[in-house]
Parts: sequence; C-alpha cells; structure tokens
Amino acid sequence: MALDCSINSRQMCHWNARRVNAGSKRVNVDSKRMDVGVKRVNVDAKRVDIDSKRLDADTKRVKVDAKRVDIDSKRFDADTKRVHADTISINVDIE
Repeated sequence: MALDCSINSRQMCHWNARRVNAGSKRVNVDSKRMDVGVKRVNVDAKRVDIDSKRLDADTKRVKVDAKRVDIDSKRFDADTKRVHADTISINVDIE
C-alpha cells in the first residue's frame, strides 16, 4: 500500500496507511486526516535522516524534522509540501 501524505495550507494531512504513531499518540488512518507540523514530505527510500527525529516505516527508517534530505538520489524539502512513502505503517516522533 502506498502512503500519500498531502498537507494543504491548513496543515491537514491525508495518510493512506493503516497506522500512524505520532509521539505517544496513535492515529488510525484510512484516508483520514492528521495534523502535522511539517507541510509536505516526499519519502521514497529506505532511509532518511532529518535532524534527530526518527520515523520507522516497516523496515524503513526516517528521521523527520528538517528542511532538506537526500533520499536515494532524491531530495526532500519540508517547505515544498509533499510526502510519498511506500509503507503500511509509520511511527512518527515529532515534537
């Protein structure tokens, strides 16, 4: 299942995933909305390091809280407002 996170100006994020764990909170999502501190993220790789935060997507690892990240020759800019990830569940630790 592909995860497509799109946050509009209201910072509403649509996650096509089964489970999202943000910090100590858990959100069950199936095309449901979730408020996120970032605007958009493009994730299409096995590992991403962003600042010191971490996001576990199945066997994939992502740290999220930065402005730019290299993801398998791809670049992810938090200000560009986009997120794509090929996972079913994601653990997000964002303050």
